[in-house]
Amino acid sequence: MIIKNSEEPIGAEIDHGIHGIVPTHHRVTIRKLGENEWQVVKYIFKTKKEEEIKRGTLKEVVQFVNLRYGYKDVAEE
Repeated sequence: MIIKNSEEPIGAEIDHGIHGIVPTHHRVTIRKLGENEWQVVKYIFKTKKEEEIKRGTLKEVVQFVNLRYGYKDVAEE
């Protein structure tokens, strides 16, 4: 998937699906916080809490999600 920073409004979320050893353990999402600031959020189903994993530019968070979860997304500023 190609994710363009300029096309996403502030507050936008891109869902990367369910992950974990147990398939229903957690969901990973990237969220746009500001013009050039994004964060990776993990929502844990058992505790019903969000956990911030990484914060940075779109390229940094997309690279992190690609490496950690095996995606092949492309970030465009």
